[in-house]
Amino acid sequence: MDLLNTLVDKGLRRELPTREEALAVLGTSDDDLLDVVAAAGKVRRHWFGRRVKLNYLVNLKSGLCPEDCSYCSQRLGSQAGILKYTWLKPDQASDAAAAGVAGGAKRVCLVASGRGPTDRDVDRVSDTIKAIKESNEGVEVCACLGLLSDGSVSYTHL
Repeated sequence: MDLLNTLVDKGLRRELPTREEALAVLGTSDDDLLDVVAAAGKVRRHWFGRRVKLNYLVNLKSGLCPEDCSYCSQRLGSQAGILKYTWLKPDQASDAAAAGVAGGAKRVCLVASGRGPTDRDVDRVSDTIKAIKESNEGVEVCACLGLLSDGSVSYTHL
């Protein structure tokens, strides 16, 4: 596929694809998906070799979501055999994160079921991030807490 060869060559020269090229990749057929993955793999291996960055997920709240997203095992009314619990305490989340860091993770990703965080939830997550960082020097922490409204969270808060 000429497009993929062009993009591999650009990637090896650290050149960005044009908007048209990026849209063309998104428009490739499902039959060409493995070719796209292989092309991306060539560029990735050139710049990063076989190294990967390990992330570790800590589920802060599980199975008690009030939303009914049909694809999700944590949705309202789901019969999936998953753990159901309310918010982990900061020390519990920090202990879970430490297990991931001990296994080589460089980033801890905090997630919580639900539509989006309340101010109280943001306070909990802030305390959790502090606990994780105090116990695990140099670890990166990210969070996926659902939808945020304008002004609902500030960076100074976390």
